[in-house]
Amino acid sequence: MKNRQIYIAFFCILLLWFFAPALADAQCAMCNATASTSTEGKKESALALNRGILFLMAIPYVLLTSIVILWLKFSQERRAEQKG
Repeated sequence: MKNRQIYIAFFCILLLWFFAPALADAQCAMCNATASTSTEGKKESALALNRGILFLMAIPYVLLTSIVILWLKFSQERRAEQKG
């Protein structure tokens, strides 16, 4: 039962991770203004910069989440060993 809950939670996080960049605006006001003026009206370069920022920002969150999940898993196993 616990494995199923972990898989469901992982799937929900994965879905949010895939759909969140489409909704998020990662650029600060200065980066957005610089990207818009340097591309001279071409939105593709500004969008590529925005997606790159989101990709680079997502990696630490994925690593931190995996570390927390592993820590919780091992702490639950340790508690089960101490009880049993």
